[in-house]
Amino acid sequence: MNSRKLLLPKPFLVTAISFSALFSATFSQASISYTDNLANAEYYLWRTTATVYDGKISLQNSRAKKPLFGPFRADSAYSQLSSSFTVSPRGAALADLDGDSYLDLLVVNDGYPIRIFPGNGATLLGASAIVIDQSFPSRSVATGDVDGDGRIDFVVGNYGDNTIPNQFYPNSAGGFAAPVAVAPDSQNTVAVALADLNGDRKPDLVTASDMAGLKIYLNTGVAASPFPATASFAYGAAGISAISLCDMNLDGFLDIVAANGGGGPDSLYTGVGDGSFNLSPSMIGYGGHSAVATGDINLDGYADVVFGRSGGSPVWVMNIDGNLFGGEQFIDEGGPTASGVALADLDADGDLDMVFSDNGGNTPTAYYNQNRGFNFIRRP
Repeated sequence: MNSRKLLLPKPFLVTAISFSALFSATFSQASISYTDNLANAEYYLWRTTATVYDGKISLQNSRAKKPLFGPFRADSAYSQLSSSFTVSPRGAALADLDGDSYLDLLVVNDGYPIRIFPGNGATLLGASAIVIDQSFPSRSVATGDVDGDGRIDFVVGNYGDNTIPNQFYPNSAGGFAAPVAVAPDSQNTVAVALADLNGDRKPDLVTASDMAGLKIYLNTGVAASPFPATASFAYGAAGISAISLCDMNLDGFLDIVAANGGGGPDSLYTGVGDGSFNLSPSMIGYGGHSAVATGDINLDGYADVVFGRSGGSPVWVMNIDGNLFGGEQFIDEGGPTASGVALADLDADGDLDMVFSDNGGNTPTAYYNQNRGFNFIRRP
């Protein structure tokens, strides 16, 4: 067991998974789960899903229209499942959705049905996939026990006007019930996240829109309508492309890092503990980014920020003291056409490495952290 402590986002996931000290967080188009011994890390990305069970990584490259699975060492071959299961996938999450103590894979597609691939602790059972027939232009998904019944529900962020609402799917004893429209005033949603923002032990909803900015919906505690019809708090910031929730200044409250894919800067919104955030966000990046993840890259105790670009070099930003941030540091010259990024200790050396998905049809790119962020080894 590695004794070094890795600072990653605060979790909100109630699950029967038997891993010790399991944490989970889902941000925009990339997600990460990990245990206290880091031996069972799971990471998964938009267009590419990668899972780790007992140190063995498997990939699902949904760009190819069919899930691809196989042992992954950044340069290995893939094996393909026999059937086509996903079309135009845009968001993925791992959670124990059926209560059997094993992680399942949830994939949302752009204009096609949602798919749930049951897990058995060693692999994902594609042939037993559960299909939820809906055809919304989905962009992201987040999981959590929203209604407090002990089962993991999920929220899907849909991209469109107010005639295409975001959806809450309650997990009932007989499977997932009919969806409930949520956050109708958040149009063109590109990212959703669930986390307890006000300390009441109920997951609240964060939506991010490339037109309407950030909106916070505090959990009402009412199972039939867990979120209010209009946002509890709203923060205008056009051009948001991805978000990550993390306690960046170690004050005990979750903050929001918002990547901006338009003409604005990347911003940090600091939480105050009641579900609201500072009205004057801090600039932490120059913008033009398509993906974001947070984690302690240099092992100084503060979560840093990693950005991916849809065209250009990935960068990371050092968190100096929770309030002051350094400039963008290049991870690679060029780099992948990133649509998602996730962090995990891939080589068990005690620091966080990173994996970027590539929406140019290429395999994921892994960067192995060397010397606490001073340089990275790219594979493949």
